[in-house]
Amino acid sequence: MDNADGLTRLGIEAAGRIQDGMLVGLGTGTTAEAMINALGDRVKDGLACSAVATSKYTAEQASSLGIPVRKLSDIDRLDLCIDGADEIDPALDLVKGRGGALLFEKLVARRADRYLIIATDEKLVRRLGTRMPLPVEVIPVGWTHTAESIMELHLRPA
Repeated sequence: MDNADGLTRLGIEAAGRIQDGMLVGLGTGTTAEAMINALGDRVKDGLACSAVATSKYTAEQASSLGIPVRKLSDIDRLDLCIDGADEIDPALDLVKGRGGALLFEKLVARRADRYLIIATDEKLVRRLGTRMPLPVEVIPVGWTHTAESIMELHLRPA
């Protein structure tokens, strides 16, 4: 089986976790793209769900497949967020994103009751930072959710 077949199968399996009426977070990247394609097929077949996308690209892909897309600022919580990972170590710590949608992926994931990471086996590493540098990103989108999380740690954001 080649990588494209593996991603397609992984996408179908992950999209199968989405139930009628769910509000889901949609990740960004090749693995998430395969899942969104499979979800689009399910929506075409009658599944009712809506989504919050983690990037402009993902929003455009979902919309083109008939998946209704909502803004993160318009929701309080998600039933499920599905995304890929770039690296996963033996402790199941992982690197999300290479910086393009890193922070927004995390903000969407924080709103999810359940978070499903999907990945093919080449993403498994002995130590994070093996396949790529570790990315860091800070942007103003979703700052209220971040402030709430900081306050939950008994800290005062400014």
